[in-house]
Amino acid sequence: DILQRTYEDCESDLTSPEFENELKSFQDLRSELQNAATTKLTYLPDLPADASAERQREYAEWKEMLSPFIDNDDTWLSAPWLVTEFYVYRRVMQALGYWDESSKGYKYDPFIKAKRDGLKSSPGSAEAMLEKIFTLPKTKEGVALASAFALWGNKMDLSIWPADVSNQDIDVFSGVLASASENLLHDDTLMLEEHCEKLRATGGGNVDIIVDNAGFELVTDLALAHHLVESGVAKCITFQLKSHPTFVSDALEKDLLE
Repeated sequence: DILQRTYEDCESDLTSPEFENELKSFQDLRSELQNAATTKLTYLPDLPADASAERQREYAEWKEMLSPFIDNDDTWLSAPWLVTEFYVYRRVMQALGYWDESSKGYKYDPFIKAKRDGLKSSPGSAEAMLEKIFTLPKTKEGVALASAFALWGNKMDLSIWPADVSNQDIDVFSGVLASASENLLHDDTLMLEEHCEKLRATGGGNVDIIVDNAGFELVTDLALAHHLVESGVAKCITFQLKSHPTFVSDALEKDLLE
């Protein structure tokens, strides 16, 4: 139960007098979900008149996404699971007053404890990975390996890491790359290598990294960025992050800065 875990992680805040209104809204949402089979989906509350263009765009996107199911009188259970899964997290942030500057919940991250716990548990895995990534060659194979680290994180099989990485003319990393690609449904590594080589040949370009989770996964994204800059592929790295807390572990700008 995501809402129960969220409540437990934030209980000291939510039960304080300052969060009285936010707690009521949160409990109202829990009541909706406890009666999910009969509670029909509804649109988000109307935006304030001074809402930013970004907020207006997001509101319009949600209205478009929900419209077919609200028009169909769908409930939390009869609508597609993927839609309601995303929507419940969006409603959590609405209940907590995340966008309301007058609310105690303004910019409040209810998942910060879970994300920090994940980060605190990652040094062992991070150290093992960072030892390897700083030895990568400044070649297309290095790009492929750095990307594999960012993709797989601590699931990379470091036991087959080559003992001799000093000779960049020998394909010493083929076993590691083969292992990293075994369970991919689709693999664009060759296309990535080719594009990065073109960027390197022109003195480096601008590279965007789409970030998923905070914690150890964010460390691997930072390591990838480091390699792309150090190897001449990138002059500038832009991290694309979530604009508000989503799915517990998804990374925000403040998680990156932290």
